This record gives sequence, C-alpha cells and structure tokens, in this order.
Amino acid sequence: SVEIPGLQKGTSYKFRVRAVNVLGDSPPSAASKPYAVFPGPTRPEEGPYITFTEAINETTIMLKWMYTPSTNSSPIHGFYIYYRPTDSDNDSDYKKDMVEG
Repeated sequence: SVEIPGLQKGTSYKFRVRAVNVLGDSPPSAASKPYAVFPGPTRPEEGPYITFTEAINETTIMLKWMYTPSTNSSPIHGFYIYYRPTDSDNDSDYKKDMVEG
C-alpha cells in the first residue's frame, strides 16, 4: 500500500496499479471505483430549527430547538442565541448569548 499526497481536496480520483521488474511493466490493473479525497470538516450547512418557546416568568423565555448536523461538518461546540425586541428592525440591536455543548 502507499499514501498518495498532493491530491485536490474534494476531487474524485480513480486508480490503477502495475507491477514492475527488470524486464518491464505488467498490464495495468482494472481501474478502481472513484474515490473522493475527504474534504475535511466544514462549518454547519443548515441552521437549527426552533421547536418551542414558552414564557417562564416576566423576564424569561424557554427556547428549544432541534439540530441535525451534516455528515462532514465539524463537531458542534455550542449554539449562539440571538434576540432583539420585536419593535426593532435594526440587526445591530440583536444581543447574543452562547449555549455550550
């Protein structure tokens, strides 16, 4: 076996092998099926989906969401929760909290 360095990330390749000795090369093997170079981890492709909100008291809301990670995204370290008053249309009014895990 051998590792083939320098391949293009996200590119698919087929491989063939020949045996070689002092008298020459063998016929090539049949081509392999296509293999994609692993593209490495990516950022999350889809956002969470808010499934539930409930006022707990005068200053607290319970927020629940579902999130299904894509197959090759990096592990999730947490979530950012953004919120602003509904009477504001200014994106800079959003506040941000972090939920780890």
